[in-house]
Amino acid sequence: MLLWAIEAGKELLEVKKGLAHGEFQAWCEANLTFTVRMAQNYMRLARNETGCAFDPNVGVKAALEAMADAKPSTTPTLTHDDAERIHKLAAMANSPNENEAGVAQEMLDKMAGLFGLTGEEAQAAAEKLCPEPPSHDELVRKADAFNAKLDERVAAIRTEMVSLIEREGRDEALTIIAETICRLKFPKEYRGA
Repeated sequence: MLLWAIEAGKELLEVKKGLAHGEFQAWCEANLTFTVRMAQNYMRLARNETGCAFDPNVGVKAALEAMADAKPSTTPTLTHDDAERIHKLAAMANSPNENEAGVAQEMLDKMAGLFGLTGEEAQAAAEKLCPEPPSHDELVRKADAFNAKLDERVAAIRTEMVSLIEREGRDEALTIIAETICRLKFPKEYRGA
């Protein structure tokens, strides 16, 4: 029965290709002794013939159920970067700062949910991918170092801008700054200018 249904589905797919959009149902009702729904099931079997290992001795319904069970999961796979992010969130969730800890735990749970996991399951999966998570103190040190470098750069830019305004005047300095921003943002348009 199943092999016949697959072959019938292949033939129905060919017929449907030759019909205009929306004409297939009327064609089925005029030319078939079974329902449109059954025709659609046969076509589904034919389209998925290579994607599933069918037992030729089962019926159409059992084969369709097996196809539904065999569909690949749409849950994403945890990557190394995801594992590192989970480790960071878990470390922050253990912060002595209750507000930071609460926000981090909420983010960890949301991220874990994207992978169909609980927070604890995500941490265990992350441990397998990336066994050495950074400690909370290490994360704080890295963030502090980054912020210090950023503060230094902002202070240097402020000093440069004040010097530019003193040298060129406010309006000319703003023009120079605007042109610089445009050159950085749109380098192709300002090539050779």
